[in-house]
Order: sequence, then C-alpha cells, then structure tokens
Amino acid sequence: MLFYYFSENLKLFNIISDSRRRKDSSSQHDELNYLNKEVFPILLQCLLEVLEKTKAFDSFYSQRLTYNGIDYLSELLYNCNPRHPLRTKKRLLKIPFVQKWLVKHPWKQYGSGVGWSVEMAAIVIQAHIRGYLVRCRADIQEVRNFWKTLKRNKEISDNRNGIGETP
Repeated sequence: MLFYYFSENLKLFNIISDSRRRKDSSSQHDELNYLNKEVFPILLQCLLEVLEKTKAFDSFYSQRLTYNGIDYLSELLYNCNPRHPLRTKKRLLKIPFVQKWLVKHPWKQYGSGVGWSVEMAAIVIQAHIRGYLVRCRADIQEVRNFWKTLKRNKEISDNRNGIGETP
C-alpha cells in the first residue's frame, strides 16, 4: 500500500515537473531542474531501498524498534552522496553530524526486550520457562537448599570471627 502511494505520487510529481519544464525552462526553474537532476535520482533510489528494507523487517503495519526507516534513509543518503565519492560507508551512529546531534539530544533507552524480533523473544521466553521447570525439580531444590545453607553458615561464621564487619 505504501509503495502504491509512493509510486502514484511519483507519477503525479513527474507530470507536474514535465508540464513546468515545457512551459518555461528559464532561470526561474533552476531550482526545479536542480532537484530533478541532482536530488531526486538519489533520493528515489534510497527511498526504494528503504521500502525494500521495511518490507524485509515487516514494518509496514507495526512499528519495529529494531528498524527505523528515517535513520536508515539518513544513513543511505550520507553514504550515497555523489559529492563525496571517496567517503567510506558508515553506520548511522558513526556519522559525525549524528554524533554531534546525539550529544545534545540523546535517544531514549528502551527496556531490554523492546526491540527483539519475534524469534528472539520466543527464545528468551523458552529459556526462562526451561530454567523455571528445572529449578522446580526436587533434586535441584535439594542442591540449591544445600548451597544456600552453606552460604548462610559461612556468613554467620565470618561475622563471629569479625571478617565481614565494616569499620
């Protein structure tokens, strides 16, 4: 749906810009010519790549915190800038102007599981359930109680000997 909307607006933009070019290609349309020749070819290519990546992350209908289309577009435009062909490819957080911006405007920290994929969340949940089921077994409870008692007895003996006291 988003791709359809994008392609329809692109067709409309092309129709408008073509009609403007036919009417008058004088200096008053220099800005439009610049956009058509310099900006839009790169921007459209990057936007198509963002759409493909959004589809790969399945982010059209629900927001995934593991992928942010605006951040990815910024990274692509920085790396694909034709005025800097010798620029090495950098991830978003390694781009100098982004680093300066983040010093003044830090990102919010989310909980540990907020950006997980469905597969990762399933793995973590399964690991916790397996751990719980193992800890419920009688033989494991016996071992755990033994080590708790041993630790408690060691703390008591250390306190009697004055080892664990604070000055």
